[in-house]
Amino acid sequence: MKRQRRCCIALYLAALVPLLSALPLGAAEPGQLAEQLLVAERQQTAIPVLSVSEPEMDLAKAYQVQQAYVAHRLQSDTLAGFKAGLTAKPGQQRFGLSEPVAGVLFASGRLANNARIARSDFGQLMIETELGLLLAKPLRHPLEDMAALKSAVAAVVPVIELPDLGFADLKQLSGVDIVAANVSARRFIVGEPLAVDSEQLNQLSVSLMMNDQAINHGHASDAMGDQWQAAWWLANTLLAQYGELPAGSLLLTGALGKMLPAKPGEYLASYSIGQDKLGQVSFQISE
Repeated sequence: MKRQRRCCIALYLAALVPLLSALPLGAAEPGQLAEQLLVAERQQTAIPVLSVSEPEMDLAKAYQVQQAYVAHRLQSDTLAGFKAGLTAKPGQQRFGLSEPVAGVLFASGRLANNARIARSDFGQLMIETELGLLLAKPLRHPLEDMAALKSAVAAVVPVIELPDLGFADLKQLSGVDIVAANVSARRFIVGEPLAVDSEQLNQLSVSLMMNDQAINHGHASDAMGDQWQAAWWLANTLLAQYGELPAGSLLLTGALGKMLPAKPGEYLASYSIGQDKLGQVSFQISE
């Protein structure tokens, strides 16, 4: 039954591909723009900044491009979860947005604790310390209140997200480009569940060390001011885009602290509430 539910999004998106390609939305259709992203991915070249050739592309069309991209990826991959990006106002303003953005995580991108990552495998590897919420049951309808979300969450896990900002021209990059390119989702490391209840969640903090030097510190409330608010926004946004969030899906609520450019070294992220240490994620980055 779980496998059937996980297939729902893949089938839904597969059915969308010809429909999206037929939409009269400008010089290039969503399926054609998604193909540009896929070609760059296969050839390991810079991620195209689609708005350069599609200046009229709006947020709605950008999500259609993302859906077409995801549909193609799910032909050979499986769904692992979803992510929020640009959950802080300064980031939104920088890219001409008034709200966060959402994307899809693939199972092939999941790494275990103590992972070793080669920077050369990315166009521009970045590091974000985050929290993830694991869904205990599928979500198929908009969440009317926070209680509905909390009842669907099985666990909170520490996560290191490793997005790829290897775009062809960062100076011309806009919010619609980020959405279309699936919010730069690439790899992510998931730690063991944290012993934290729903009322404590926003009290969590995380410190990131590189070679025993502190390089970042963040709080759970960095994501839209409230972890539950960020997760509620993400779930409802994705339900509108994809129709269902399967049981077992991981919801990443956004960066805690800064997004940092990756440098070779040994990293350790420690999650805590006050003096109580709750969990760690370690990883190594090489050239």
